[in-house]
Amino acid sequence: MRKFALALVVVCATILPARTVKKTPEPDYSAFRHKLSKDDQILHALDRLTFGPRKGDVEAVRKTGLKKWIELQLHPERVPENPELAAKLEPLESLRMTQAEAVRHYPPPQFVLAIARGRQPMPDDPIERAAVERVMRRIKIRLARSEAANVNSFGLHRFCFAVDRKRE
Repeated sequence: MRKFALALVVVCATILPARTVKKTPEPDYSAFRHKLSKDDQILHALDRLTFGPRKGDVEAVRKTGLKKWIELQLHPERVPENPELAAKLEPLESLRMTQAEAVRHYPPPQFVLAIARGRQPMPDDPIERAAVERVMRRIKIRLARSEAANVNSFGLHRFCFAVDRKRE
């Protein structure tokens, strides 16, 4: 009798949940059957491919055409350079430097700090020495301007004035 009752419970446990599960309704895809208007297509592309439309973006995309605009977004090297921007960037020599040249002309603060603490010698190369001295002058100006700064922080203040004394 116990075996029969156990079998009946197992059968009921498997059949009842199958009958009580609701069927999920079919999703409504009717909205996808209608084509978006040109302006809605442009807005959709601007939402998906940029950070949202800015003032004048819709007109610019409408002017160039949606397909051509998407191609330009996917291949930015095809976008012509702005001549006004190129003229403004021309004097910035750091944009044309290699990474090694940039480190040589603009030493990292950790390097200058190591020199100030005496852990690194002053560079022998005149270009590197001038770059380190330029960074130290900037630090000295910042320290002089900042009343709240600790004057002796990291020993930079003392070191910058020591470099000035050596030049005299």
